[in-house]
Amino acid sequence: MVSPNRGLLVYTPAAALALPAFRLWRTPHGWLAYLPFGIVGYLLLYSAWFGWWGGYCFGPRFLTDTLPAIILCMAGPVERLWRRPAGRAAVATLVGWGFLVQIVGVYYADKSWDVAPLPGGSRLNREWDWSDLQIVRGARSGFHGTELAPLLLQTLTDRVAAELRPMTTAELAGEIDLHNAVPLRATRGRALHLDLSVINRSLATWPAFSDYGYLQCKLAYRWWSEGRLRPESGGAALPYNLAAGKAAEMQMSVDTPNSPGVYELELVVVQVLDVDKGLSGGATLRGPVQVEAY
Repeated sequence: MVSPNRGLLVYTPAAALALPAFRLWRTPHGWLAYLPFGIVGYLLLYSAWFGWWGGYCFGPRFLTDTLPAIILCMAGPVERLWRRPAGRAAVATLVGWGFLVQIVGVYYADKSWDVAPLPGGSRLNREWDWSDLQIVRGARSGFHGTELAPLLLQTLTDRVAAELRPMTTAELAGEIDLHNAVPLRATRGRALHLDLSVINRSLATWPAFSDYGYLQCKLAYRWWSEGRLRPESGGAALPYNLAAGKAAEMQMSVDTPNSPGVYELELVVVQVLDVDKGLSGGATLRGPVQVEAY
């Protein structure tokens, strides 16, 4: 209920207005009297499960089904509060916060909080980490609300299907052309912005989107230092399904190492096979980057 990265009262604080309905000795008439029992039972059920945080998600995933019941329990308290200016201000503030949080979840937040620095749910402290709030990191990740627009338009204009199936290395052959001035320079701890082209040199169409990312193709990156792979890594989805022989212009933000020095940045087109596994072909680019302190 109060976890900073999963709690209902953090993501939807207006739900607290339903608490008066849980005074079981003064329940409302009719079937509404049974709602608090159902909500409490639902909460106890998922609280008893080891995966109460809901895995990769934004907010209290397992309490979503209770929200209609919670809203009905809020009706009486909200009606009483609305009679006074201070009450209306309180209700508007709580509802407004929840509205803004959902805007962040829908149009801004990506999966970065779930997968870095540790996968969500791999340890309980992840969901109780006040120093790395999912809402804050989601807001800072930038607006993603139009990312699927080119792909949606393509579904109406392009009849070539992009099959979601395991591909071969030959079907992932391609090129990556970097448009930034070289040698690349970056500031430690700050994003490095790349402008590049991805060219499909195979005979297959690269799918750009799938549920959970499984079997989609993406542009991934990772850092190397003195021949050793560093923990910083990530990627960006293709803007649309990339047909054989076609090129896509992309902008990509890359998280840089926290320590200054000379590193190697590797870019590679991969097909996602698992959370941390993928298949790559010939579309690879690797070069030095000078990471500076300021």
